[in-house]
Amino acid sequence: MYRIAAPVEVEVDEHGTLIIPLHCIPRPAATEPAYWSISCLPATNISTWPRLACFNINVMETFVVGYFKEDPGQLWAFLNVSMEGFTEVYAQPKQFAAAHPEASFEPSNYEAAGHDQVRLMVDGLDQLERLIADPGVQYAARLLNLHLMRKRTNLYARYHCYDLADRLLAAV
Repeated sequence: MYRIAAPVEVEVDEHGTLIIPLHCIPRPAATEPAYWSISCLPATNISTWPRLACFNINVMETFVVGYFKEDPGQLWAFLNVSMEGFTEVYAQPKQFAAAHPEASFEPSNYEAAGHDQVRLMVDGLDQLERLIADPGVQYAARLLNLHLMRKRTNLYARYHCYDLADRLLAAV
């Protein structure tokens, strides 16, 4: 267990780091925080779906990790990816379900991404690690992130947590 913020404890990888898909952001060190930011313990939905970290690109949440209010040691996460990239790899929903039986997906409706978006959701660190390790998911995430970065800079740069970003970049 790794203490993120009292009283929240979550399991993390063997290095004590939350699994964050930094490899899905083009040139992360060069584009921080102008094109992406990560906020630590954002107050968004704190009374219902508390969050540990939120990645933002453009004006969109691209990756969010939180914990269940009733069980703070249990993680949940969602990752927004390109629908175009996702369907290139998983042409049929049953293909994704076979690869990730404990994950789910639904349409996402952020204006910044237009129609080219889908939200992938998981509960638990094991499922999150499997989802992020999937080359097809990585491809779809990189595609969406690149499209968002080409459209505009990051609106949420002022909430960027440099300490967390430094730790993540050091692991890349």
